[in-house]
Amino acid sequence: MTARSAHAASKQSAQGLAAAANESGRAVMQRKIDDGRVAVILGFSREAVRRMSEELGIGQKYESASGSTIEFTYEELYRLCRSSIRPV
Repeated sequence: MTARSAHAASKQSAQGLAAAANESGRAVMQRKIDDGRVAVILGFSREAVRRMSEELGIGQKYESASGSTIEFTYEELYRLCRSSIRPV
C-alpha cells in the first residue's frame, strides 16, 4: 500500500465514522456538541468535562488561534452522562 492510498483509506474511514446511513440509505452527519455546552448540560465545570473526556478517551480535540475545544457526538455525550452518575 502506497502512502497516497493509505492516506485515502484513512480519509475514507474517517468520513465513514462521521456519517451513518439511515433507513433510506442516505448519509446522515453525526451532530456534535462542544465542551462548553456539555459543561452546562451536566452542571460541571469545563475543566471537569475535559478531565472526564481524557479519562474515558472520548471527544475530538480541536486547536485554533482562539484556544482549544473538545467536540462530542451525541453518543459520547450519553456516555459522559452515564459516567457522571454515581450509585447512592
